[in-house]
Amino acid sequence: MAISYEKNLAGEADFAGLVDDLALPLLVATQESCTLLYANRSARRQFQLASYARLPEMVQLLGNAGYSELVTALQGAERRSVRLTLPAASASIDSTTSATTVSAALADVQVSRLTWAGQEAVALLFVVPCEVPAPSCNPLYQQMFSTNPAIKLLVEPHSGRIIDANASAAAFYGYSLDTLKRMNVAEINCLPPGEIQLRMQAARDRRQQFFEFRHRTAAGDIRDVHVYAGPVTVDEREYLYSIIVDVTDRVRYYSQLEGYNELFQHLPLGVYRNTIGPRGRFATVNPAMLRLLEADSEAQLLATSIVSLFDSAEQHRQLGAVLERHASVTRMPLRLRTLKGRLIHVEMTAHRTCSPDGTVAYNGVVEDVTARNAVQRNQQRLIHLLDASPDFVSITDAAQQVVYLNKAGRAMLHCQDVPLHLPDALAQAHPAWARRLIEQEGIPHALKHGHWYAETALNGPEGKSRCRS
Repeated sequence: MAISYEKNLAGEADFAGLVDDLALPLLVATQESCTLLYANRSARRQFQLASYARLPEMVQLLGNAGYSELVTALQGAERRSVRLTLPAASASIDSTTSATTVSAALADVQVSRLTWAGQEAVALLFVVPCEVPAPSCNPLYQQMFSTNPAIKLLVEPHSGRIIDANASAAAFYGYSLDTLKRMNVAEINCLPPGEIQLRMQAARDRRQQFFEFRHRTAAGDIRDVHVYAGPVTVDEREYLYSIIVDVTDRVRYYSQLEGYNELFQHLPLGVYRNTIGPRGRFATVNPAMLRLLEADSEAQLLATSIVSLFDSAEQHRQLGAVLERHASVTRMPLRLRTLKGRLIHVEMTAHRTCSPDGTVAYNGVVEDVTARNAVQRNQQRLIHLLDASPDFVSITDAAQQVVYLNKAGRAMLHCQDVPLHLPDALAQAHPAWARRLIEQEGIPHALKHGHWYAETALNGPEGKSRCRS
């Protein structure tokens, strides 16, 4: 913020009328000796001056460090910004004594030259005030702020300085009350300072009074908070009154729910919840359940009676009896009819739940095993045909594990079990020359072309070889 001053005002009264109600503290002092000439209303509150008639010396007001920095600054340009190291006084400054309990603080100050009552002077505008006095401890304030268990902060709306905090805030942030009252909200709010200023301005103007922030504690933990903030006037000064609600656990819970919902929506298995009884309906279904039962919409499936989806009413009765007896089933095979009438084979896992109001429902997962059952049936038919063949038939997988040897093969080898590893099986079934032929020529050729044909031999009884093609 920048303020322009006239070089030659008619008098201090005209100047005071312009800047006395300025929100930022302003001091005027002589240029040569730095004798304090004027303090506006904000400065009198800021530095806790007893009255306009008892203005202290600048060195007393600013402290030795700040006074030296100011003298150095006055040797420079006509207008400039400086940062002064000032004492944060704990009591009102009185011109009769220089004894104060202070702690170091910084303030950004705009220094400008002007004429005051016919003499050269300087104006000090505190853009970032170093200290703001805490409100007086009246009983109503203490009851509403300090003794209330909610986390509360009182913030200077221009600088963001924390003016007051209650015990709940100290416990939440992990700082002592004295430390917290010397901090700025930018030290606990994870937003950039510029964003914080915009939100404080919105709260100050009553355009927005609810905020979602992330705050940092003394231990470095990041907490999700809801902040309810608005302007209040205490001791004729405006502050931002903030109530902080820790919602970290709630945010994490909702985040988990979102993750579960994502899983629910994209899981390839049908997931559902249904009510019980002859008129049972689905209460919740995921998209996979719609595809599995060939429903055109969720509304269509939710309106469908569950018993009508079973291939037989007896299966529905059996499922209900098991759930009633054991409260759960695991991979129970069932036959269902889709909404388009197609028969499908499924495996269902479900368990019974009871809500606090006594409502009973079933949560379950349904897997369509129609294709897998078809493969198993075809495999069983193939095995039946191969076992009926008089030829030696074996099947080996890509990992060189023997997965099948037909009945004729077991008879030719005079054994019921064959080694699972292909090299061991070849050694048991074939003479050495035939085994080498299969390993070096047969298997590579079959892998490349899909088949291999040659005349080999099998080990017969008492070590005799029998030729086979």
